[in-house]
Amino acid sequence: MALGALLANGTTDVSVLTTLGITVGNTLEAVTGAALLSRFDFRPSLDRVRDVFVLVVCAAVLSTTVSATIGNTSLLLGGEIPADRFGFFWRLWWLGDMGGDLLVAPVLMLLASRRGWLELVRSRRLEAAALVGLVVGVSVLSLTPKTPLAFLAFPGLVVAALRFRQIGAAVASLAVASVAVWITARGGGPFARGSRDENLLESQLFCGVGALTALLLAAVLSERKRAEDTQRFLAETSRVLVSSLELDRTLDAVARTAVPDQADWCVIFVLDEAGELRPAAMAHADPSREALLRELAQRAPPDSDGSSAIARVVHTARSQVLAEAPAFLVPTATGGEQDDLLRELGFRSAAIVPLHARGRTLGALALVYGGSARRFEEADLRVAEDLANRCALAADNARLYRHEHGVAETLQRSLLPDRLPDIAGVELAARYLPGSSGVDVGGDWYDAIQNPDGTVNLVIGDVAGRGVRAAAMMGQLRTGARAYTLEGGSPATILARVNRLASAAGFRDMATALCVAYAPATGRLKIANAGHLPPLVVSPGGAVRRLELPASLPLNVEPNTRYTEAEDDLAAGDTLLLYTDGLVERTHGTLLEGIRDLERAAAQAPSGVRPLCDHIADHVLGRAELSDDVALLAFQVLPVHGQPLHLRVPAHPQTLSDVRRSLRRWLEHAGATDEETHSVILAAGEACANSIEHAYGPGEAELEIEARLGSGEVIVSVRDFGQWRTPRGEHRGRGLAIMRKTMDEVVMTHGDDGTVVQMSRRLSSAAYEARREPEQAPTARPAPRQSFDASATLGGAALRVRRDDDIVIAALDGEVDMTNAHEVFGRITAVLDNRARGLVLDLSATRYLDSSGLQLLLDLRRRTRFRGQELRLVAALDSPPRQLLEMFGVQDSMPMHAALAEAIAGFRA
Repeated sequence: MALGALLANGTTDVSVLTTLGITVGNTLEAVTGAALLSRFDFRPSLDRVRDVFVLVVCAAVLSTTVSATIGNTSLLLGGEIPADRFGFFWRLWWLGDMGGDLLVAPVLMLLASRRGWLELVRSRRLEAAALVGLVVGVSVLSLTPKTPLAFLAFPGLVVAALRFRQIGAAVASLAVASVAVWITARGGGPFARGSRDENLLESQLFCGVGALTALLLAAVLSERKRAEDTQRFLAETSRVLVSSLELDRTLDAVARTAVPDQADWCVIFVLDEAGELRPAAMAHADPSREALLRELAQRAPPDSDGSSAIARVVHTARSQVLAEAPAFLVPTATGGEQDDLLRELGFRSAAIVPLHARGRTLGALALVYGGSARRFEEADLRVAEDLANRCALAADNARLYRHEHGVAETLQRSLLPDRLPDIAGVELAARYLPGSSGVDVGGDWYDAIQNPDGTVNLVIGDVAGRGVRAAAMMGQLRTGARAYTLEGGSPATILARVNRLASAAGFRDMATALCVAYAPATGRLKIANAGHLPPLVVSPGGAVRRLELPASLPLNVEPNTRYTEAEDDLAAGDTLLLYTDGLVERTHGTLLEGIRDLERAAAQAPSGVRPLCDHIADHVLGRAELSDDVALLAFQVLPVHGQPLHLRVPAHPQTLSDVRRSLRRWLEHAGATDEETHSVILAAGEACANSIEHAYGPGEAELEIEARLGSGEVIVSVRDFGQWRTPRGEHRGRGLAIMRKTMDEVVMTHGDDGTVVQMSRRLSSAAYEARREPEQAPTARPAPRQSFDASATLGGAALRVRRDDDIVIAALDGEVDMTNAHEVFGRITAVLDNRARGLVLDLSATRYLDSSGLQLLLDLRRRTRFRGQELRLVAALDSPPRQLLEMFGVQDSMPMHAALAEAIAGFRA
C-alpha cells in the first residue's frame, strides 16, 4: 500500500514532503481498516449482513477519514489547495476512498476467496455474460440523458444480487459505477449540474448507495439460504437419527450428513464402558482422505486426563472453537506425527461440542474446516451444538434401547432351554435368531423333553404379539407345555391343556404351537398342530417333504378347542425340522413362497442337524434384516447299531435316569442280553453317582459318558472334571465294588483335570433265558386285613405304603438311586411307628437299584433293629435288585423272599 501510494504521488508535481504525507495517510488507512475489520470478525465473503455493515462503517466510513484527513492536511501544508476549500476536498477524498471500499474492494475480495461463486458462475456462463451486458447497457441508457432516469439502473443490481449473490452484486455495482463516472466525467448524465468535482461527488454517492443496496440484498439472501440449509440439514439429521437404533450406524450416518455442508471433515468420539474416548464415526468431504482420518484417530487418540481439546470438552461439557491444530487431539507438546496428518487432512478451524443428554456426557462431536477457506463462528457453533444435542439424544436412546433390548432378549433366552437333552439314538439342535435391532423381542419358543417311558416330545410355538408381554406369555406356555408333557398324554391332549391354560391366564394374544411325540422303539411320530406352520422331513439324500397336518385353531382362540393328531414314520437318518414363521415370512412374496425357499435351502444343506441349522440360519441372515424372531428345532434319528454313544450331561442326580434310558436303548440295539444290559447300566450308574457325589461340590458341572463296542465287548467310560473327595459316613464306598462285580474290568484314573472310569464287559452270543416267574405264595391263608393305604411319587419311583394289622408293607415301583433314596427312607420311617411288628419292603416292581438303594436297606435294617422290629425283603428271583442284594450278601443279614405273601407268612409263623 505504501509503495503504491508513493509511486502514484511521486509522479505528480507535489513536493516530496506532501507525497510522504499522502503515503502515510493511505498506509494508515489500510492498517486502520484491516485492524477494525479483524476486530469485528469480518468475513471477506460478505455473505452476512453484519459483514456488509462492518465493511461500510469500519472500512468505508471510519478508516477513510484517516487518509482524507492526513492527505488533505499534507496538500494544505504544501500549498496545493486553499484553506477555504479544505472541507470540499476532504469530502471529495473521503467519498472517493469510500467508493473504492464499496465498489472495488468487494470485487477483489470475492475474486481472491472464490468461495461459493465460482461454480455458480461456471454453471451459468451465458446468463452471467448476458446480465453484465444488460446492466452496462441499461446504465448507459439511463445515465446518459440529463433527465433523472438513474433509478433504472437499480433493477439490474437487484437481479444480479438475486441470481449471482455477492459476486453478482459486486460486479454489477462496479459496472454501474464505471459507467456513471465515465459519463459524468465527460459532462453528461443527470449528475453533471455543477463543477466537475461536485458532479463526481454526486455520482460516487449514487454508486455507493447502489452498491450498498445490492450487497445488503445479496447478504440477506445468503443468510436466508444458509438458515434454510441449516434447517434442512437438521431435519435430514433428525430423519437419519430416527431411522436406526444401532449406535455406530447412527453416528456414522450423522458424520456423513455433516460433510461437506457443515464441515470439511468430522469425527465423533464416544466414551466406552471403561471411560476411554474412542472414535465411533468419521467422514471426510474427500473420500480418498478417510484413510488418513482413521490413521489420525488411531495414532493420536484423545487422552483421558483432559489435556487435549476433545477431552476438555467432554470433561467440562462446554463447546470450544479451535483455530490451532496441535491441541486438537493430544497436547501440543506431543505434536509431530499428528501435525503431519492434520496438515494432509487440512485444518483451519474446528468446532468441538459435547454430546450431552439426560444429565451425562456421552462423547464429543468435532467439525473441522480444512480444505475450504471457511472458519467456525458463533452462529456455526450454535448449529453444531444443536446437531450434537440431537445426536446425543439419539445415541443415548440407542444405548438405552440396546440395554433394554438386551435385557428383554436375555429374558427371552432364559425362558428357552439352555441346552437340549442328550438322547441315545437321536440328535437335536436348535437355533434362536432375534429380530434385527429396532424390532421388539418376540414370543418364539421351543422345547425338547424325554419322558420316563423313553418317548421324546418336541414343542415349538410363536406368540402373535411382541415385547415383554409376548415374552411373558411365551414363558408360561412353555412351562405349561413341559409340565403337561411330563405328566403324560398325547400331543393333542398336551395342546388342549396348554390352550386352557392360556385362556384361564387371561392372555390377550393368540399363539401357534406344534407338539410332536416320537417313540424310539417304533420310529412313529404323533403330531398335533395349533395353527402352526407344517414341519419338514429331510431325508439323508436331500429329499424334503412337507408333513400335511389337519387344520386347527391357534392357542387362546377358543378355550375348548379339540386338537387332532396326525401320524408319520421317521426312518434312520431322517431329520424333522420345526420352525417359526419368521424364517419364511417375506417382505415381498407369499408365505408359501417362503416355505418353498426353506425347502430348497434344507435340500442343499450338509448332513447333520447342526450343519443343517447353520446352513438355514446363514440362508436367512443373507437377507438384509430379520423382521421377526426365528426359532428353529431339528431332530434327527441316528442309526444306532455300531455307532458309539456320546452323552454330556449336568453333574446332577436328576440326569441319571436319562443316562440309564439312553444306555438301555443303545445296549438293546447292540444285542446285549437283559442281564448284560442291567449289569452295564448298574455299573455306569454307580460311576456317574460317584462322580456327582465325590468329584464336585455345589455349582454347575458336567459328566461325559461314552459307550462303544469293541471285539465282542462293550466299553463304557465315565469322565468328570473335578477333584475327588474321600467318602464320609458308614457303609460308604460300595459303588466301586458294584462296578467290579458287574463288569469284567474296571480302571479308574485320577488326574489334575478330573477322573475317568473305564469299564468293559464281554457280551455273550447266546440269547438270555426268559426270566423266571416269581414263586407263587401259598393261597390257603386268607387275605390279611389292611388298615390303611397311602402312596407317593418320589422322583423316578412310586412308593405305596399300607398296613396289614401290625405289619407295614412298603412297595417300590420304578427306579431308586441317589436322587430319591433319602426321600424314600424318610417316607417309610415316617409311618413305621413303635406299634408295628415289622416292615416288609417289596422290591418286586423295582427296575433299578444302585448303591444308594443298598444304603437305604442297610439304614432301614439298623432302624428296625434299634426298635426291636423285623425287616423282610421281597425281590423276584433273578431280578436286578435281587442280583445286587445277593452280590453283597444281604440275604445273610435279613430274610429275602420271592413273593409278598411268603414274606407276610414269615411274620405269622
